[in-house]
Amino acid sequence: MKSILSALIVIPILLYGCAGIGSTVSGTSHEPAESEEHALPQEKSLNAYYYFSAAQVELKNENLDGAISHMEEAISRDSGSVYLKMELALLYLAKKETAKARDLLRQAIRSAPENPDPLVLYGKVEQEQKKIAGAKEAFEKAIRLDPKQKNVYIILGEIYMDENDLENAARIYGKLTEEFPDYFAAHYFMGKVNLKRGKLKEAEAYFRKSIELEPELDEAKYELIDLFKSQGKGEAVVRMYRDILEKNPESIRSAMELGYYFYETGKKDEAGKIFKELGEKSVSEEEIIRQVFNLYLDRKAYDAALVILNGMQNGAPSHSDIYYLKGLAYDGKGEKGISMEQMRKVEIRSRFYPNATVHIAFLFQEQGRLMDAIAYLEETLPKLPEHADFYLYLGSFYEEAENFSKAEAIL
Repeated sequence: MKSILSALIVIPILLYGCAGIGSTVSGTSHEPAESEEHALPQEKSLNAYYYFSAAQVELKNENLDGAISHMEEAISRDSGSVYLKMELALLYLAKKETAKARDLLRQAIRSAPENPDPLVLYGKVEQEQKKIAGAKEAFEKAIRLDPKQKNVYIILGEIYMDENDLENAARIYGKLTEEFPDYFAAHYFMGKVNLKRGKLKEAEAYFRKSIELEPELDEAKYELIDLFKSQGKGEAVVRMYRDILEKNPESIRSAMELGYYFYETGKKDEAGKIFKELGEKSVSEEEIIRQVFNLYLDRKAYDAALVILNGMQNGAPSHSDIYYLKGLAYDGKGEKGISMEQMRKVEIRSRFYPNATVHIAFLFQEQGRLMDAIAYLEETLPKLPEHADFYLYLGSFYEEAENFSKAEAIL
């Protein structure tokens, strides 16, 4: 499945806090404007360029302090360079010195008010710091200066969407479609805005345009499916799911959702066939289990999860993964006894056996059966002595039971 997020070219900034310093900072550096790129090694900035290059070497050597020191020296020799200030700001951010970064970016904005680049970076910093008003102001100024800042429209529109400011979101995404009429994401987001505004016909048109521009974009198809469901257009719903599965037969989400849609609309036999096939595949394809969790359990859609899991069990009657997920679903519904029954059916060879064991112990504890929880862990511990978590949980139960000598011994 093609994701809208993976398909977008996101702003290459502020990805600090990741792997190494070199990949974190130099990999996120904003490209210098053409005029500055040529200016750095010329004029008085020859010396500045030397220190800039030295900073890059320090980054490759994972020496952030050294890189900062060299970059500060570069700026002292070419204080008018917006590019150097942005580079240093990114280094400060990598060191979590946000206040210094913000001050430096404000200087860059004041010294080059017609340059949108420091505004974009400053806006992102403000957004990260939850200073949303400042972020919006910076982003708005950036697209006024440079209407071709494609990704800034998306970020700014998302901010307005999060605030439920649909008029401004529509204004921003509308400008995006004007500037980039062949950009699939522009139409997708306009569809989302119009959907929230209740303008269903317009939303459908934008989603269809997005799909026309990017036929592999499943998210727009799922938005249309939800729209058709709300309108009671059953044939259109099934047709759209079939279209996705025809292009991508391995789309687990589409198969699950189509099966559940058949179930909800009374087509139990068709639903059963889909669920059984998913169950058979789940024995060797862990992604199916992961999708049940992500799409249903994680969203607290426990009843839907149980419908799907029960159907999958017809294809894999003894699959421990299914028993474990059913146990989670029943626990989520507050049916602790049934949850425990399902968890007990998870086999010791299953990857979920340790989780199921701990879950059962805590279910005992929640029911006020502390001694049963202790007994269950004591019984299980010899089977998997390498699992350190068992010792920690059993020790905490001993402490709760005020059996401190056993707690001390096991910990």
